[in-house]
Amino acid sequence: MGRVRAEYIRAVSRIGATFKTKGKSFVLDGYYEDTAETPIPAEEPKYIAFYHPDIVEGEVELPPIKDRRTREILIKKKLSEGGVGVQNLLIAYFELSGEVGEGRIKYKVFGVPEEVYRQKVSTLSPELLRVFTPVPFAVASISKAMFPDKTVFHTYADEETLIMTVSRGKEVLYIRPLSVPSYAKEEAGEFLAENINMTSIFVTQRLRIDVDIILLSGPLMENPNNLNSLAQVIDGFAVPLPPPQIKGVNGKLFQKILPCCGALLCEEEYDFSPTELKEERKVRNLMSKLTKVSFAVSGILLLAVLILSADIFRKTESVKRLSERLRIESSQLLSKFGLEANHIEYYTQYISTINEARRSNPLNLLPLVEDLLKVSEGNYYEFSHENNTYKLKFNIEKTFGSSKEMTLFKIRLKEKLEELKKLGLNYTINTQEEDLSTGSLSMEVVVEKGI
Repeated sequence: MGRVRAEYIRAVSRIGATFKTKGKSFVLDGYYEDTAETPIPAEEPKYIAFYHPDIVEGEVELPPIKDRRTREILIKKKLSEGGVGVQNLLIAYFELSGEVGEGRIKYKVFGVPEEVYRQKVSTLSPELLRVFTPVPFAVASISKAMFPDKTVFHTYADEETLIMTVSRGKEVLYIRPLSVPSYAKEEAGEFLAENINMTSIFVTQRLRIDVDIILLSGPLMENPNNLNSLAQVIDGFAVPLPPPQIKGVNGKLFQKILPCCGALLCEEEYDFSPTELKEERKVRNLMSKLTKVSFAVSGILLLAVLILSADIFRKTESVKRLSERLRIESSQLLSKFGLEANHIEYYTQYISTINEARRSNPLNLLPLVEDLLKVSEGNYYEFSHENNTYKLKFNIEKTFGSSKEMTLFKIRLKEKLEELKKLGLNYTINTQEEDLSTGSLSMEVVVEKGI
């Protein structure tokens, strides 16, 4: 079992956590706070999220280009032609979905000055850095882990920063990082409501992005006065849960270290590390992988690969294809999540505060359905409010070892639904598909309660 460290470096201070790695999971080992200037301990691999207020943003179209360096040079050139300053920028980019010209690819591009890298991690050995990303991308990683197929407006707020990001899957559509002014540190409700409402209007009306879910997270969101102010401008929102890859983190601590957890789950596209460092990292990962499977590789081939330099590596197509397969393998994240039993008590208390803030908030339904959520183990849960009715919709995708296990699961689920019916709630099973040959079950369930 290895050990890693994740940190969120802000302007004045930083928060961090250490984790033990277990397969694809991260198990919390410790939590700390410190000043931003304190040198980063150098003994473990690091996942760094950082605050920077001025992130360059743009879109460019290019023909398909395989070589990373060539592609980045052309992206920076296109940004420069569009009037964006690109002197000494570290960039991250990814393909955008949607229609583009034939033989062209549209990229969303973000950039930060190279000096930010030097300022934030100057004392860290480069070989220990695994991810270096602005905090909006760490927040977006949590959105993706919870709702991989939804467009999510996610706001994280702590005593120093207000981070707003809109994303869909791995596509980051809009970001707005702000510092919390001194006057708003004690009572931030008006500041939060004004900025979140303005940003929401800009995203939906100016950018014409249809938002499916609003997530609110961070320590400032636990203040009842702040929630009351937000409830006046937001018609329903949800609270993020620790994704299944993050273990041993209770609900309250997760709200504080959410950017750290998000850094652990960052996509490769969100990494703003210098290009040279990314390439060196690929070489090290490849060499480590080949060492583990050395008995399956001929001695001559293994020796040849181990002595390749980064320059030869970039030009060797066969090794590049292997590296790409390894990248895809290592970047796969568990997309399922559920409400674990140890989180229920915290979130029930949290929702009671929201209930006082806004009667129409659909999360009022949560205390009534918590037993159902424990049994259902759904892929995602969507709370909404429409036509004076609270609504919970969730999907189930499960595979069982036997038909008996599937039958018992359906019986337990039906019992919980019938219990809710006796309490005055209604439920509908919209779809139910099962394959006895593979033991798979797929369901979509809707639970409703009139206000």
